[in-house]
Amino acid sequence: MEKLALSFPASLKYIRLGQGFGSTLAQIICQKLPSESRDQEFIYSLDLVISEACTNSIIYGKDNANNDIRLECEVDDQLLKIIIIDHNDAFAFDKIKQPDLNNHPETGYGIFLMKKIMDDVIYERVNDSNCLTLVKKFPCRI
Repeated sequence: MEKLALSFPASLKYIRLGQGFGSTLAQIICQKLPSESRDQEFIYSLDLVISEACTNSIIYGKDNANNDIRLECEVDDQLLKIIIIDHNDAFAFDKIKQPDLNNHPETGYGIFLMKKIMDDVIYERVNDSNCLTLVKKFPCRI
């Protein structure tokens, strides 16, 4: 199992670090897949969910100047696991409602998209930190 990690200050000026980490990781994974299984949508989707998770950490933790965001990734031949860790206040993950797609709200799509794109999305509070785990299973072995 390969493990990678990245930490950066919880500021919107660093959001591209998180996004780049996700899309670069997806590109590395796709290189290991047979050519017929390589998928630009996978790269875009991973970039999107990491961007949404990091943006949420930054926006909802903006009053905590010492807050860093840590991305931890584990990859093996069956799945990708990404853990986004911040030191914001706890939140009621299970009570977050799906956005009203008929009325097109401006915000509130982040966790909805994560749940649609990833195979599993788990929120835990560990040692005064928020830990959001995103899991994607691979359609074929790499």
